[in-house]
Amino acid sequence: MAPQWNAVLAATASHETLNDHMLKQQDQAFLVVDGIPGDDPIPPVMAPADAAHTLTATYSRPYLMHASIGPSAAVAQFIDGKLTVWSHAQGVYALRRELARVLDMGIDNIHAVHVDGSGSFGHNGANDAALDAALLARVLPGRPVSVKWSRRDEHTFEPYGAPAVIEMQASLNGDGEVVDWNHDVRGYSHVSFSGREADHSPLLAAWHLAEPFKRFKAFPIKAFMGGIHRNATPSIPFPIAAS
Repeated sequence: MAPQWNAVLAATASHETLNDHMLKQQDQAFLVVDGIPGDDPIPPVMAPADAAHTLTATYSRPYLMHASIGPSAAVAQFIDGKLTVWSHAQGVYALRRELARVLDMGIDNIHAVHVDGSGSFGHNGANDAALDAALLARVLPGRPVSVKWSRRDEHTFEPYGAPAVIEMQASLNGDGEVVDWNHDVRGYSHVSFSGREADHSPLLAAWHLAEPFKRFKAFPIKAFMGGIHRNATPSIPFPIAAS
């Protein structure tokens, strides 16, 4: 039987009950073939009748704080209807697009400049600090405005790394060869910054404006090795023997 990988998205819960909550949710499930989630039906997970041994294991991780060594920061300046933002954001083009949406500005009037700063493997608060600075700079045109989050701000408001629950099953024949393999990954979308709807924003301050934007709606990433399913593909390929 060919290897199977299954990526499933779950809803949110408290830290103490997160694993059980994720396992019980009605899910969006995708069969992953060659690193790409598809819409083909997912076959039931059943060990071959002639397997000599079948092993199962469950692993999980909670929400994880990025906790960059330095809190998020940004500088912004608004001059003659044009905005310049200096940020340690991972993607200045995405930041520029979201600033244009929230500030109702033409994207050509916004210049986002990447500068070295604290980073993370994932989305930290750099983009949110950039919007904070931009909002203040718009009130104080001509003056550069520097915003530096406190450590408390960073730990309270940064987007945390996504949790996951992983269920694995493998069957071996009498020679110790793998004859069946299944790897189910349950978790949240790994994308929280790419807006699809005009009235939604991933930026923190946008949710608290006088006319607030709706919070970003996560969606499954079905690109090659592009979402949580990338964690379901073994780093070292191995053969599946005939059962």
